[in-house]
Amino acid sequence: MPTEEPNLAVALRRQAEACEVLGSAQYALLIRALVADFEAGGPTADLLEGRTDQPLRDAITLRLLAAVHRIVLRGDAPGLADRYASVGGDNGPIDVQRFLDVVAEHHDEVVEALGQNVQTNEVARCAGLVPAFADVARSTRLPLTMLEVGASGGLLSNWDRYRYECPGSAYGDPASAVRLFHNWADPFDLSGITEIRSRRACDVSPLDVSDPAARQRLLSFVWPDQRERFATLSGALDVALDHAIDVERADAGEWIGAHLPTRGTGTATIVFHSIVWQYLARDTKDRLRSVLEHEGNRATTDRPIAWVRLEPAGERADVRVTNWPGGTERIIATCSYHGADVRLPG
Repeated sequence: MPTEEPNLAVALRRQAEACEVLGSAQYALLIRALVADFEAGGPTADLLEGRTDQPLRDAITLRLLAAVHRIVLRGDAPGLADRYASVGGDNGPIDVQRFLDVVAEHHDEVVEALGQNVQTNEVARCAGLVPAFADVARSTRLPLTMLEVGASGGLLSNWDRYRYECPGSAYGDPASAVRLFHNWADPFDLSGITEIRSRRACDVSPLDVSDPAARQRLLSFVWPDQRERFATLSGALDVALDHAIDVERADAGEWIGAHLPTRGTGTATIVFHSIVWQYLARDTKDRLRSVLEHEGNRATTDRPIAWVRLEPAGERADVRVTNWPGGTERIIATCSYHGADVRLPG
Protein backbone atom coordinates (compact mmCIF):
# COMPACT_ATOMS: atom_id res chain seq x y z
CA MET A 1 0.00 0.00 0.00
CA PRO A 2 1.38 3.46 -0.81
CA THR A 3 2.16 5.68 2.14
CA GLU A 4 -0.41 8.45 2.58
CA GLU A 5 1.04 11.93 2.14
CA PRO A 6 0.76 14.21 5.19
CA ASN A 7 -0.93 17.58 4.92
CA LEU A 8 1.11 20.74 4.53
CA ALA A 9 1.30 21.61 8.22
CA VAL A 10 2.55 18.13 9.08
CA ALA A 11 5.04 18.21 6.21
CA LEU A 12 6.37 21.55 7.47
CA ARG A 13 6.74 20.19 11.01
CA ARG A 14 8.56 17.10 9.77
CA GLN A 15 11.01 19.25 7.85
CA ALA A 16 11.62 21.32 10.98
CA GLU A 17 12.36 18.12 12.89
CA ALA A 18 14.69 16.92 10.14
CA CYS A 19 16.58 20.21 10.15
CA GLU A 20 17.01 19.98 13.90
CA VAL A 21 18.26 16.39 13.76
CA LEU A 22 20.65 17.26 10.92
CA GLY A 23 22.13 20.22 12.77
CA SER A 24 20.32 23.29 11.43
CA ALA A 25 18.75 24.93 14.46
CA GLN A 26 18.34 28.11 12.42
CA TYR A 27 16.10 26.52 9.79
CA ALA A 28 14.22 24.46 12.40
CA LEU A 29 13.22 27.66 14.23
CA LEU A 30 12.28 29.43 11.00
CA ILE A 31 10.11 26.57 9.76
CA ARG A 32 8.26 26.35 13.08
CA ALA A 33 7.50 30.06 12.77
CA LEU A 34 6.24 29.42 9.24
CA VAL A 35 4.01 26.63 10.59
CA ALA A 36 2.46 29.05 13.06
CA ASP A 37 1.87 31.56 10.27
CA PHE A 38 0.43 28.84 8.04
CA GLU A 39 -2.01 27.65 10.69
CA ALA A 40 -3.06 31.24 11.41
CA GLY A 41 -3.97 31.65 7.74
CA GLY A 42 -1.11 34.06 7.09
CA PRO A 43 1.03 34.62 3.99
CA THR A 44 2.57 31.15 4.26
CA ALA A 45 -0.87 29.61 3.81
CA ASP A 46 -1.64 31.86 0.85
CA LEU A 47 1.67 30.86 -0.74
CA LEU A 48 1.64 27.10 -0.16
CA GLU A 49 -2.00 26.02 0.04
CA GLY A 50 -2.95 23.99 -3.03
CA ARG A 51 0.59 24.13 -4.42
CA THR A 52 1.06 20.34 -4.22
CA ASP A 53 -0.81 17.30 -2.98
CA GLN A 54 2.52 15.65 -2.11
CA PRO A 55 4.25 18.24 0.11
CA LEU A 56 6.66 15.77 1.67
CA ARG A 57 7.62 13.96 -1.53
CA ASP A 58 8.01 17.26 -3.36
CA ALA A 59 9.99 18.76 -0.45
CA ILE A 60 7.96 21.94 -0.79
CA THR A 61 9.50 23.40 2.38
CA LEU A 62 13.02 23.03 1.01
CA ARG A 63 11.94 24.62 -2.27
CA LEU A 64 10.67 27.67 -0.38
CA LEU A 65 13.75 27.99 1.80
CA ALA A 66 16.06 27.65 -1.19
CA ALA A 67 14.13 30.25 -3.19
CA VAL A 68 14.71 32.84 -0.48
CA HIS A 69 18.30 31.73 0.13
CA ARG A 70 18.99 32.26 -3.58
CA ILE A 71 17.70 35.83 -3.31
CA VAL A 72 19.98 36.37 -0.30
CA LEU A 73 23.00 34.92 -2.13
CA ARG A 74 22.71 37.37 -5.00
CA GLY A 75 22.44 40.31 -2.61
CA ASP A 76 18.77 41.19 -3.08
CA ALA A 77 17.61 40.60 0.52
CA PRO A 78 19.64 42.93 2.75
CA GLY A 79 17.11 42.56 5.54
CA LEU A 80 18.05 38.89 5.91
CA ALA A 81 21.76 38.93 5.04
CA ASP A 82 22.84 39.64 8.62
CA ARG A 83 21.55 36.19 9.65
CA TYR A 84 22.74 34.07 6.69
CA ALA A 85 26.26 32.75 7.33
CA SER A 86 26.55 31.93 3.62
CA VAL A 87 26.89 35.68 2.98
CA GLY A 88 28.75 36.56 6.18
CA GLY A 89 25.83 36.68 8.62
CA ASP A 90 25.91 35.62 12.25
CA ASN A 91 23.74 32.44 12.12
CA GLY A 92 21.22 34.02 14.48
CA PRO A 93 17.48 33.35 14.36
CA ILE A 94 15.87 34.42 11.08
CA ASP A 95 12.95 36.76 11.70
CA VAL A 96 9.91 35.19 10.05
CA GLN A 97 8.36 38.55 9.16
CA ARG A 98 11.52 39.66 7.36
CA PHE A 99 11.53 36.31 5.56
CA LEU A 100 7.91 36.75 4.48
CA ASP A 101 8.62 40.33 3.40
CA VAL A 102 11.26 38.97 1.00
CA VAL A 103 8.75 36.39 -0.26
CA ALA A 104 6.22 39.16 -0.91
CA GLU A 105 8.76 41.39 -2.63
CA HIS A 106 9.90 38.57 -4.94
CA HIS A 107 6.57 36.76 -5.12
CA ASP A 108 6.65 35.67 -8.77
CA GLU A 109 10.20 34.35 -8.49
CA VAL A 110 9.37 32.39 -5.34
CA VAL A 111 6.24 30.89 -6.90
CA GLU A 112 8.26 29.79 -9.93
CA ALA A 113 10.85 28.18 -7.63
CA LEU A 114 8.15 26.26 -5.78
CA GLY A 115 7.43 24.45 -9.04
CA GLN A 116 11.03 23.37 -9.58
CA ASN A 117 12.62 20.16 -8.33
CA VAL A 118 14.97 20.14 -5.37
CA GLN A 119 18.60 20.24 -6.52
CA THR A 120 21.07 19.32 -3.80
CA ASN A 121 24.16 17.48 -5.06
CA GLU A 122 25.07 16.74 -1.43
CA VAL A 123 28.70 15.94 -2.16
CA ALA A 124 29.45 14.58 1.32
CA ARG A 125 27.18 11.61 0.52
CA CYS A 126 30.18 10.35 -1.44
CA ALA A 127 31.63 9.40 1.95
CA GLY A 128 28.84 6.83 2.28
CA LEU A 129 29.01 5.69 -1.35
CA VAL A 130 32.77 5.22 -1.70
CA PRO A 131 32.97 2.18 0.65
CA ALA A 132 30.40 0.49 -1.62
CA PHE A 133 32.29 1.43 -4.78
CA ALA A 134 35.51 0.09 -3.26
CA ASP A 135 33.74 -3.11 -2.26
CA VAL A 136 32.62 -3.65 -5.88
CA ALA A 137 36.13 -2.94 -7.17
CA ARG A 138 37.74 -5.39 -4.73
CA SER A 139 35.21 -8.17 -5.32
CA THR A 140 35.36 -7.95 -9.13
CA ARG A 141 38.99 -6.80 -9.59
CA LEU A 142 37.80 -4.84 -12.61
CA PRO A 143 37.79 -1.19 -13.69
CA LEU A 144 34.53 0.61 -12.92
CA THR A 145 31.93 2.03 -15.29
CA MET A 146 29.69 4.53 -13.49
CA LEU A 147 26.05 5.29 -14.37
CA GLU A 148 24.43 7.86 -12.06
CA VAL A 149 20.68 8.58 -12.13
CA GLY A 150 19.15 11.70 -10.62
CA ALA A 151 22.54 13.37 -10.95
CA SER A 152 21.44 17.03 -10.97
CA GLY A 153 24.72 18.80 -11.81
CA GLY A 154 26.77 15.60 -11.81
CA LEU A 155 28.98 16.51 -8.86
CA LEU A 156 28.75 13.07 -7.23
CA SER A 157 29.95 11.51 -10.48
CA ASN A 158 33.28 13.23 -9.80
CA TRP A 159 33.59 11.21 -6.58
CA ASP A 160 37.02 9.78 -7.43
CA ARG A 161 38.43 13.31 -7.75
CA TYR A 162 37.80 14.06 -4.07
CA ARG A 163 39.94 13.16 -1.04
CA TYR A 164 38.69 10.73 1.62
CA GLU A 165 40.40 9.86 4.88
CA CYS A 166 38.64 7.53 7.28
CA PRO A 167 40.04 5.48 10.17
CA GLY A 168 42.65 3.13 8.73
CA SER A 169 42.18 3.95 5.05
CA ALA A 170 42.36 6.78 2.52
CA TYR A 171 41.55 7.34 -1.13
CA GLY A 172 41.68 10.13 -3.69
CA ASP A 173 43.68 13.19 -4.61
CA PRO A 174 45.42 14.67 -1.53
CA ALA A 175 45.29 18.10 -3.19
CA SER A 176 41.57 17.99 -4.05
CA ALA A 177 39.38 21.01 -3.30
CA VAL A 178 36.94 18.54 -1.70
CA ARG A 179 38.28 16.89 1.44
CA LEU A 180 36.08 14.52 3.45
CA PHE A 181 37.97 13.71 6.64
CA HIS A 182 35.45 13.72 9.49
CA ASN A 183 32.55 11.77 8.03
CA TRP A 184 33.25 8.29 9.39
CA ALA A 185 32.41 6.91 12.82
CA ASP A 186 33.80 3.45 11.95
CA PRO A 187 36.76 2.21 9.89
CA PHE A 188 36.13 1.29 6.24
CA ASP A 189 38.36 -0.24 3.60
CA LEU A 190 38.63 2.18 0.69
CA SER A 191 41.24 0.17 -1.20
CA GLY A 192 40.86 -1.64 -4.50
CA ILE A 193 39.74 1.13 -6.87
CA THR A 194 42.21 1.10 -9.75
CA GLU A 195 40.47 2.76 -12.70
CA ILE A 196 37.25 4.50 -13.69
CA ARG A 197 36.70 3.28 -17.24
CA SER A 198 33.89 5.72 -17.99
CA ARG A 199 31.17 7.75 -16.30
CA ARG A 200 27.77 8.92 -17.49
CA ALA A 201 24.85 10.56 -15.72
CA CYS A 202 21.24 11.60 -16.26
CA ASP A 203 18.58 13.78 -14.66
CA VAL A 204 15.12 14.94 -15.71
CA SER A 205 16.23 18.54 -15.06
CA PRO A 206 20.03 18.62 -15.30
CA LEU A 207 22.00 21.66 -14.24
CA ASP A 208 24.97 23.04 -16.15
CA VAL A 209 27.36 23.82 -13.31
CA SER A 210 29.46 26.05 -15.56
CA ASP A 211 26.51 28.48 -15.52
CA PRO A 212 26.79 30.91 -12.56
CA ALA A 213 23.00 30.88 -12.08
CA ALA A 214 22.97 27.07 -11.86
CA ARG A 215 25.84 27.11 -9.39
CA GLN A 216 23.96 29.61 -7.26
CA ARG A 217 20.83 27.46 -7.42
CA LEU A 218 22.74 24.46 -6.09
CA LEU A 219 24.29 26.53 -3.30
CA SER A 220 20.86 27.88 -2.35
CA PHE A 221 19.71 24.41 -1.28
CA VAL A 222 22.49 24.22 1.33
CA TRP A 223 21.24 25.28 4.74
CA PRO A 224 22.98 28.60 5.38
CA ASP A 225 24.11 27.88 8.94
CA GLN A 226 26.04 24.78 7.79
CA ARG A 227 29.31 26.31 6.68
CA GLU A 228 31.13 23.01 6.08
CA ARG A 229 28.44 21.79 3.66
CA PHE A 230 28.61 25.10 1.83
CA ALA A 231 32.41 24.90 1.57
CA THR A 232 32.29 21.27 0.36
CA LEU A 233 29.79 22.08 -2.38
CA SER A 234 31.79 25.15 -3.41
CA GLY A 235 34.90 22.96 -3.70
CA ALA A 236 33.04 20.40 -5.82
CA LEU A 237 31.81 23.14 -8.13
CA ASP A 238 35.42 24.25 -8.58
CA VAL A 239 36.46 20.66 -9.43
CA ALA A 240 33.63 20.51 -11.98
CA LEU A 241 35.03 23.50 -13.84
CA ASP A 242 37.98 21.29 -14.83
CA HIS A 243 36.09 17.98 -14.94
CA ALA A 244 32.60 18.71 -16.20
CA ILE A 245 30.09 15.86 -16.24
CA ASP A 246 27.70 15.90 -19.19
CA VAL A 247 24.42 15.11 -17.45
CA GLU A 248 21.92 13.91 -20.05
CA ARG A 249 18.31 15.06 -19.80
CA ALA A 250 16.38 11.81 -19.50
CA ASP A 251 14.00 9.71 -17.44
CA ALA A 252 16.08 7.41 -15.23
CA GLY A 253 14.27 4.22 -16.22
CA GLU A 254 14.48 4.88 -19.94
CA TRP A 255 18.10 6.00 -19.69
CA ILE A 256 19.23 2.89 -17.82
CA GLY A 257 17.22 0.83 -20.28
CA ALA A 258 19.28 2.34 -23.10
CA HIS A 259 22.73 2.19 -21.48
CA LEU A 260 22.88 -0.87 -19.25
CA PRO A 261 22.35 -3.47 -22.02
CA THR A 262 25.25 -1.96 -24.01
CA ARG A 263 27.76 -2.02 -21.14
CA GLY A 264 31.24 -3.19 -21.95
CA THR A 265 33.10 -6.39 -21.15
CA GLY A 266 35.96 -6.38 -18.67
CA THR A 267 34.42 -3.67 -16.50
CA ALA A 268 32.10 -3.64 -13.48
CA THR A 269 29.13 -1.38 -14.19
CA ILE A 270 27.76 0.48 -11.17
CA VAL A 271 24.31 2.07 -11.31
CA PHE A 272 24.04 4.49 -8.40
CA HIS A 273 21.92 7.21 -6.84
CA SER A 274 21.57 9.03 -3.52
CA ILE A 275 18.39 10.48 -1.99
CA VAL A 276 16.70 10.26 -5.38
CA TRP A 277 14.22 7.39 -5.05
CA GLN A 278 11.48 9.46 -3.37
CA TYR A 279 11.45 11.89 -6.29
CA LEU A 280 11.03 9.26 -9.03
CA ALA A 281 7.63 8.48 -10.49
CA ARG A 282 6.31 4.98 -9.87
CA ASP A 283 6.62 4.04 -13.57
CA THR A 284 10.25 5.17 -13.54
CA LYS A 285 11.02 3.09 -10.44
CA ASP A 286 9.36 0.03 -11.96
CA ARG A 287 11.26 0.44 -15.23
CA LEU A 288 14.57 0.93 -13.44
CA ARG A 289 14.09 -2.19 -11.31
CA SER A 290 12.96 -4.21 -14.32
CA VAL A 291 16.02 -3.29 -16.40
CA LEU A 292 18.39 -3.99 -13.50
CA GLU A 293 16.85 -7.39 -12.84
CA HIS A 294 16.74 -8.34 -16.52
CA GLU A 295 20.32 -7.32 -17.18
CA GLY A 296 21.39 -8.71 -13.82
CA ASN A 297 20.16 -12.14 -14.84
CA ARG A 298 22.40 -11.88 -17.92
CA ALA A 299 25.43 -10.59 -16.00
CA THR A 300 28.67 -12.57 -16.01
CA THR A 301 31.89 -12.30 -14.04
CA ASP A 302 33.46 -10.25 -16.84
CA ARG A 303 30.31 -8.08 -17.26
CA PRO A 304 29.09 -7.68 -13.67
CA ILE A 305 26.55 -5.14 -12.44
CA ALA A 306 26.19 -3.46 -9.06
CA TRP A 307 23.28 -1.31 -7.94
CA VAL A 308 24.50 1.07 -5.23
CA ARG A 309 22.04 3.41 -3.54
CA LEU A 310 22.09 5.70 -0.54
CA GLU A 311 18.46 6.17 0.40
CA PRO A 312 16.34 6.87 3.49
CA ALA A 313 15.76 4.08 6.00
CA GLY A 314 14.11 5.92 8.88
CA GLU A 315 16.20 8.48 10.73
CA ARG A 316 19.31 7.47 8.78
CA ALA A 317 20.11 6.37 5.25
CA ASP A 318 21.25 2.90 4.22
CA VAL A 319 23.97 2.36 1.65
CA ARG A 320 22.85 -0.82 -0.12
CA VAL A 321 24.51 -2.74 -2.90
CA THR A 322 23.00 -5.50 -5.05
CA ASN A 323 25.55 -7.51 -7.03
CA TRP A 324 25.01 -9.52 -10.19
CA PRO A 325 25.67 -12.30 -11.07
CA GLY A 326 23.78 -13.64 -8.09
CA GLY A 327 21.53 -10.77 -7.09
CA THR A 328 22.79 -10.69 -3.51
CA GLU A 329 21.92 -7.55 -1.55
CA ARG A 330 23.85 -6.16 1.41
CA ILE A 331 23.91 -3.04 3.52
CA ILE A 332 27.46 -1.70 3.33
CA ALA A 333 27.00 1.29 5.64
CA THR A 334 24.54 3.69 7.22
CA CYS A 335 24.90 7.46 7.42
CA SER A 336 23.06 10.71 7.95
CA TYR A 337 21.13 12.09 5.00
CA HIS A 338 23.95 14.56 4.39
CA GLY A 339 26.70 11.95 4.39
CA ALA A 340 28.00 12.42 7.93
CA ASP A 341 28.50 9.81 10.67
CA VAL A 342 29.10 6.91 8.26
CA ARG A 343 28.88 3.67 10.24
CA LEU A 344 29.12 -0.05 9.67
CA PRO A 345 25.67 -1.69 9.62
CA GLY A 346 24.30 -3.33 12.74
